[in-house]
Amino acid sequence: MLALPLRSPVRVAVALAAALFVFVAAGPAVADDGRAALKMAPRDSTLVVSVDLEQLRKHPAYPAAVAELTKDESTRRGFEELRAEVGLDVHQDLRSLTIVMPFTSGGAPGDALIFARGKIDGPKLLAFSDKRGAPSTAREHLGQAWYEIDGGGLLFVGDHAVAGNTPAIQAAIAARAPKGASLEKNAAMMKLVKAVDTKADAWFAMLVPKGMRDEMGRDNPLYGRFQSAAGSFDLGDGLKVRLSLGAVDAKSAVEMAEETRKGLAEAAADPQMRLMGFASALSKVQVTAKRAQVELALDLTQEELDPLVKKLLVLLR
Repeated sequence: MLALPLRSPVRVAVALAAALFVFVAAGPAVADDGRAALKMAPRDSTLVVSVDLEQLRKHPAYPAAVAELTKDESTRRGFEELRAEVGLDVHQDLRSLTIVMPFTSGGAPGDALIFARGKIDGPKLLAFSDKRGAPSTAREHLGQAWYEIDGGGLLFVGDHAVAGNTPAIQAAIAARAPKGASLEKNAAMMKLVKAVDTKADAWFAMLVPKGMRDEMGRDNPLYGRFQSAAGSFDLGDGLKVRLSLGAVDAKSAVEMAEETRKGLAEAAADPQMRLMGFASALSKVQVTAKRAQVELALDLTQEELDPLVKKLLVLLR
């Protein structure tokens, strides 16, 4: 497990960024930006993560990533059974994956929803689940059919399959109802989403809950002024990363930017980072303060990116 010595609010964004980078660089032909899922996401959602799987399939590292993912016999057998019995090729038929989640004001995560978009045959998928010992029970909420499976639920809407627990599924149904309150009506979240490059291979947006801010603030008052994080990743030609950290005011953004530069410099100088070949990439991160935002940018050529992808695949084994 890699641990960057960044002792600042950027930790939250870096954690999300690192998780997305690993998925994008090593993860599984019209681009899908994930925005359609927001119409079904509850208004109180404060975290959105979306990955365009169609775009990722065009990346040179994709075949190696698939080979790595299917090395495990049980995983490979599961994928083969899905293809044979459901007609779902996980590596070809899924267009996008979007995850939404609310956080309580205290910082505790709420009920997550996973939106998978693609060629998904609902009846066949339910039959497959029944056959595997997880029988489905048809339910209805606000006139919309959904299916309870082993304590969780599945909802099929157009080319979306939506998974979550019962309260989350019911919240998704309520959100897309004619008078429902979807995430699109959450002005603060949509402001973040609109500022992100949702056409990139992957993107995320998050409002940092008060409890999380308070916890960071106990370490350093500056950290408690961190309000939001958003970013995007694109592998179309090398790697393009953009991260934006929202502060309470411009003065805090300047201080946070300086703290972030120091943290990145420490990480780039770390012997472990140098040994693994990540120091050069860390040293290329540009950090600027614009109004109440801290902007981070990283651009790598394909030649610079390929060795990092290979190292990540090794670390994931």
